[in-house]
Amino acid sequence: MALYGRLLYAWLPLLVFLLQAFHGGFAQSYYDDYNNGEYDPNALCSEDPTTSAMVCTCNAGYTNTGSADNVVCTDSCTIENGGCGPHATCSHHANTYAVKCTDEADYINTGSGSEEIRTGDVVAPTNIQVYYSFKDGSLTDYSSHGIHATAFGALVTTTGRVDEAIQFDSGAYISNNLYPFDFSRVNDYSYTMALWAKPTGSNSAQTLVFVSTSTGWCAHFIATTSTGVLTVNSWMNGPVGALGPLLTLNTWTHIGYTYSPSNGIRLYVNGELYSSSVPFTFSAPDAPVTITLGTDNGATGCTPGYGGEFAGALDEFYLYNVELTAAQIWTLAHP
Repeated sequence: MALYGRLLYAWLPLLVFLLQAFHGGFAQSYYDDYNNGEYDPNALCSEDPTTSAMVCTCNAGYTNTGSADNVVCTDSCTIENGGCGPHATCSHHANTYAVKCTDEADYINTGSGSEEIRTGDVVAPTNIQVYYSFKDGSLTDYSSHGIHATAFGALVTTTGRVDEAIQFDSGAYISNNLYPFDFSRVNDYSYTMALWAKPTGSNSAQTLVFVSTSTGWCAHFIATTSTGVLTVNSWMNGPVGALGPLLTLNTWTHIGYTYSPSNGIRLYVNGELYSSSVPFTFSAPDAPVTITLGTDNGATGCTPGYGGEFAGALDEFYLYNVELTAAQIWTLAHP
């Protein structure tokens, strides 16, 4: 009996090892042979060493449309186009199967990187007439039209909402002659202006975007009232406009201003529709226009009858010859 006990004691560790190996091998074989342990085949499942519960996560390119306990892996491209924009095609990388978004012809990505999921809409590059990023203080027009701006006064490069911005103080401003897109020559022309603004002076009447002709026609397209309230304006044999909120000092605010004959003016603030006008037909003199950012050069009597020098920073100025959609404005406001 004593000999039998000693032999059992000697073989006990080996028996324990064999039992553990059998249990682990059986479990692994079960999960391998029975459809990933009867879980979704497009999920990666493993046993939690603490609780022994199975934990599953969907592989790249798939989204769990079930629950944490009942994982159902669905092709991500079948769910809201994989997060790609409406003018992008969702597919998968050949090696990793991760979601890949490809722009349709004549569209550019204004969302994230070219290999990442797009969360916003895109705009045809031919519709961008002027684009000043102000990166590194540059006044270069990054559209295809080369409508570069000219500085007047001492402009200062400052930290922008996106990269760098231009600080306007002491009457400094920038200006350009708008060619080839001259919206004053064509009645009914739809357009969009968009920019980031950060007033740093005071709540007063100031000019952000001023449009004028050599014949004397002029309008404060984007300005603030004497109390610092945002206003956008156009013309139909007289001023037409829409009011926005009080612009908060020392804070970046995105301003999106769209116009079309069917919708009139629509003013978006930080990507959200804030106010609008009645539909109207935009009209202006048949003459080339000059767009000025930061001042009206003393022409405070022009529509709507107030303006002045802007004290603050501007960033990411866009001008389009189309009325952007709400989704496109939202994208510009969420870089």
